[in-house]
Amino acid sequence: MKKTLQKAGILFLIFIAAIVVYFLSARNAMEKETTVYTSMEEPTLPVIHTELSGMQINGLHGYMQDMGNQAARGSISVLPENRELNISISEYGNTITGINYEIRNLSMDRLIERTEVEGWNSSDGITTATLPIQNLLTKNEIYLLTLTLKTGEKEIFYYTRITWPDNAYAADMVRLADEFSRKTMDYNQARDLTSYLETNSTEDNSSLGHVTIKASFNHLTWDGLPVEMQGEPEITLQEFDGIMGRVQVRYKVLISLEDGTQTLVNTEDNFSMKWNEKRIYMMNYERNADEIFTGGAESYSGKRILLGISGDGRTHTMKSPQSRYLAFQINGDLWRYDQTDKEMVRVFTFDSSQDDGVRSSYHKHDVKIMSVDDEGTVDFLVYGYMNRGQYEGRTGVVYYRYKSEENTVQEQFFIPAAASFEQIRQDINRLSYLASNDMMYLMLRGNVYGIELTSNEFIIIAQGLTEGSFAVSDDGSRFAWQEGSNLYESEKAHVMDFNTAAKQEIVGSVDNYVRVLGFVGNDLIYGLSNSKDAWVSNGRMKGRPMYAMYIVDNQMQVENEYKKEGIYISEVTAKDGRIHLKRLVKLGENQYMYQDEDTIVSNQKIDTDPMKGIGWYASEDKGKVYLSRLTGRYRGRA
Repeated sequence: MKKTLQKAGILFLIFIAAIVVYFLSARNAMEKETTVYTSMEEPTLPVIHTELSGMQINGLHGYMQDMGNQAARGSISVLPENRELNISISEYGNTITGINYEIRNLSMDRLIERTEVEGWNSSDGITTATLPIQNLLTKNEIYLLTLTLKTGEKEIFYYTRITWPDNAYAADMVRLADEFSRKTMDYNQARDLTSYLETNSTEDNSSLGHVTIKASFNHLTWDGLPVEMQGEPEITLQEFDGIMGRVQVRYKVLISLEDGTQTLVNTEDNFSMKWNEKRIYMMNYERNADEIFTGGAESYSGKRILLGISGDGRTHTMKSPQSRYLAFQINGDLWRYDQTDKEMVRVFTFDSSQDDGVRSSYHKHDVKIMSVDDEGTVDFLVYGYMNRGQYEGRTGVVYYRYKSEENTVQEQFFIPAAASFEQIRQDINRLSYLASNDMMYLMLRGNVYGIELTSNEFIIIAQGLTEGSFAVSDDGSRFAWQEGSNLYESEKAHVMDFNTAAKQEIVGSVDNYVRVLGFVGNDLIYGLSNSKDAWVSNGRMKGRPMYAMYIVDNQMQVENEYKKEGIYISEVTAKDGRIHLKRLVKLGENQYMYQDEDTIVSNQKIDTDPMKGIGWYASEDKGKVYLSRLTGRYRGRA
């Protein structure tokens, strides 16, 4: 027992030390940039592709930070029978001085192999090499491969998962995905694809921005528009377990319209496939297309900015208080339009006229608009993988400020985060709020930061948060979180109003625990459970059913109490002003049974429309075209 306690104490001290090191390093990285950016450095890092049966797939982008196992989920590379994995490195002006790799299990607690690659060939800007992977792998298991390139003073990391299967189905799936995408652009060739479709008469075929396996044949083939693939597609094998596979094909499509104009569309095809007996079955297919917005005169029509082909929720907009300035995010870029002077400015983009697009157009980042003021200043976040610039090859969040009078973009701070784009996007969508006192609050990897934008001082509001232990109000201005690491046994909860910086606490009475359940609008929902009410099933703790639920306003005044004799609450979800409760009844000690659901309707107006400020109209040639409405009329100055 004593040794166990000593071990626990040592682990706790290590944990605390790790947290201190992390936050100190984060603070060092959050140095305020005093100079104003007038340009962004071009991409510099090489790109690696792995080979599958002679095909170059899985474009791996370099990282200047150790990502552990956080960056490998995007691709899986399949080894041939002899396990020798061929790679191709697009150098982009770099000189490769060293290549090594290591293989670990996915949890990274077991090293399988570490090898320095000897001998590679370089010609015409391409380096080819073979990884002589040893016979230490188990068939059909999945491992983490970390490749390290040395280019002079740089060490660049690349990540993918690998597997050594006992079949060649993965190559067949990749070939099918490639052929499928190409054939959709030719009406006659596309007839070969009809056996894969599950056309449904109820499917919405109005938008080329989203096409599914249930679409009509005409919709699958771009509604008859003259289309052509531009360049070669980037193909990624995302998942493969020997039977099931997921493949993504990304490419640009050139659309030629009847009036002689042409437009480019970023296109992403996602396939889910299954090998069954002697053929591949298409389990699912989705195509997402986003027209590339250029800001030219063709982008205006009366009192509308035409954003083009897209999909619901893929573009966002914000106006200044007096509506003179309109900012909108589209295709990972940020634009701002002046409705008085009729001027359009592209505030931010990673795109480059000097790069071939493989690096600068890499799609693992996005933009979130934080504020637009009446002087035309725009505050915004760029988060995810940094394609170029001083943070190229790093992941995290950059806060920028565009100053209209100077027509410049200035960095406020950068917070690094060794996490995937998808993880960072989830955190930013959950909590990123600019308070009225110029404090920025955001969540990253279970930690909530508050950054003062004038001094760039930062504080840690909460740390080590886990799923279900916190909640954010609909407008992002209020945040609640439980204290402690046990989701069901928290004796205290904290509530913070970001606009006032006021903090409040919820403490249960003796033998009571507090659960943060969510928000309806800006009203907090929390529940209380008793220490004697444990729900155990098959020897596992399922939770502590709550005997009461409360809804409180921003003054912590109770607006609604839900408490019924003999009734317990297991789950609560709040959406669109409705609170749904799953109710239990007690059968005996530690035993409960689901009874039914109940719903509470809030009279508070909830405005969470993700399409606010974005509309659409039905174009004769391109179908559903998205737009942003203006208050003035465009006069040809853009």
